[in-house]
Amino acid sequence: MDRAELLELIDKAAEEGWKKLDLSGKGLTELPPEIGKLTQLKVLKLGKWDNKNDKYVGNYLTELPEEIGRLENLTALYLSGNRLAELPESISNLANLKALFIQDNNFKEIPKAVSHLRDLNIFKCRKNSCKELPEWIESDLIFV
Repeated sequence: MDRAELLELIDKAAEEGWKKLDLSGKGLTELPPEIGKLTQLKVLKLGKWDNKNDKYVGNYLTELPEEIGRLENLTALYLSGNRLAELPESISNLANLKALFIQDNNFKEIPKAVSHLRDLNIFKCRKNSCKELPEWIESDLIFV
């Protein structure tokens, strides 16, 4: 999916009030700042597990725009199968986020912004280079 197609899809999703958007496996190398228009989204998938092929299907994202922090109604954010090594600080604005999936990326440590997500109860981060859990990980957090 090229940038023009993606911008058109984002505009359509904003106009029609979509609650879910799945951009997994679209070959994206960037997520444009216009993603911040989708304030009504509850679920954003930029990567997910493919049972049929037994692997993560993501994109080629190496960073996310700060505008992702405008998606304050998100309850689930799927980032698996990309090339992310960090998350923008604005992730901490996602106060309603209950599930965050960052498996199969390039994280060397758990992003500090995750510590501000008080409603988070599912956090999956396998297949990264994280060596240890930070002190701020809640004991009641499902961490896989």
